[in-house]
Amino acid sequence: MDESGGQLKVAPCFLPKWTAGPYWVVAYDEQEGYALISGGPPKYVDNNTDPICGEDGNLPCCKTGNGINNSGLWIFTRERNPSNGLVDKVQQIALAKGYSTRVLFNVDQSSCDGIVPDVVNGGNLRRRMALP
Repeated sequence: MDESGGQLKVAPCFLPKWTAGPYWVVAYDEQEGYALISGGPPKYVDNNTDPICGEDGNLPCCKTGNGINNSGLWIFTRERNPSNGLVDKVQQIALAKGYSTRVLFNVDQSSCDGIVPDVVNGGNLRRRMALP
């Protein structure tokens, strides 16, 4: 991870490091429990949206790209079912930074049983499977 720029590379552990894709931490708030993660900068104009991006709402919205690496936008939250208010807030941050939120999809987390938080160790949250 490049801590000064909020950039990191991610790949499955069984693949060579050169296959890792770049991800950016665009916004983060520990207290509110969210992170906005991008698969790169917003550089391709999304022609399917109105120009409502940017700080003043007068720029076209963009997306990162297509494919596996150098693409994607995610809202991570600490809550399994985050409030609509929190999701809306983070979406507004994305729009202000030029990202099209049209690429976001809701992911139902309500039946994600079996994974429980373990401990924070060295700044890394480890997870373990809960046994019946």
